[in-house]
Amino acid sequence: MERYSKEEREFIEKYFEMLRWTRKSGKLSESIRKRQLEYFLKYDKNIVLRALKIHIEKYPTMREEYTRGIIRNLEREGIGHGCRGDDRALESGAKSLAERNRAAADAIGKKV
Repeated sequence: MERYSKEEREFIEKYFEMLRWTRKSGKLSESIRKRQLEYFLKYDKNIVLRALKIHIEKYPTMREEYTRGIIRNLEREGIGHGCRGDDRALESGAKSLAERNRAAADAIGKKV
């Protein structure tokens, strides 16, 4: 995770927090986190961050495979190369994460 700034690492942690609600147990294993981080290394970090933002905002009940599809599609479309990560997008994603977590939890019948 050294290629990410502190703010970007915090945003990635929020992504993992969202992902835990896609599990019946409400827990995300360390091996899944590790696999995702290794997968992210294959792509430009701006594409990864944009994909995480899209996943958090639009598809909070979908599992990590969905993020991989978003990343591949963004890569195919050439989105994210040569541009700095959108700090405003990271901030807006962080502000409403609690709301999305509650919505995701409600969708699977958990209480937050």
